[in-house]
Amino acid sequence: MVLVGGALAALGALLAVVLLAVSDFRSTIAADQTHAALLARVLEDQATRTLESGEMALDALSASPVLRASAPDAERMQAALNQALLGLPFLRAIAVVDVHGNVVASTNGSEAGMRIHMDQLGPRGPVGRSSIGPLIMGRGLGAIRAAGAAQEVPQGLAFLPLLQSFVTEAGRPLVLVGLANPDAFSNFQYLTLETESYDSVITTYRGGVLAGGDDGVI
Repeated sequence: MVLVGGALAALGALLAVVLLAVSDFRSTIAADQTHAALLARVLEDQATRTLESGEMALDALSASPVLRASAPDAERMQAALNQALLGLPFLRAIAVVDVHGNVVASTNGSEAGMRIHMDQLGPRGPVGRSSIGPLIMGRGLGAIRAAGAAQEVPQGLAFLPLLQSFVTEAGRPLVLVGLANPDAFSNFQYLTLETESYDSVITTYRGGVLAGGDDGVI
């Protein structure tokens, strides 16, 4: 009886330890999930605010008399784009493109006059509405130019097009294209998760990867 009682006592103690360990494990998992969800909300909020600020800036720029003039002046348009770009550090460049893919003006002077594949920028919203295109590998619009040799793209170098359609006073449809730098999101991810044991990826609702916290995610 003593041996049986001792065995039962030992088994009971072992069972109590196992139950306590399982309870602690579940509590740890729940706490980690709550913390991960909080970090995800912080990253999502920062990415959303960044993109929304770019969309609002392009919307305001599209209403500029310089861009809407019946007879556009390329130099004045480029100056207006350069001025707007100063307040948008997460954009690599801003360009004005017609619906046929001809670059009318750009903060990157070498792209002015270039013709690009407009379909690669993604679907455009109606006039007065902005949209976000798919991630495009390359530094600028030269990566999707319609003629000439294809540019060599370093691994991981990409941009995210922000599109704003508008019409000039002469009725000519044009598109403002802002080239968002995914590194702006990746850098914030790195700083947010630097002391954490988490990885992160920012995607569109359709599953397209916009930026990742680790090198090589894109």
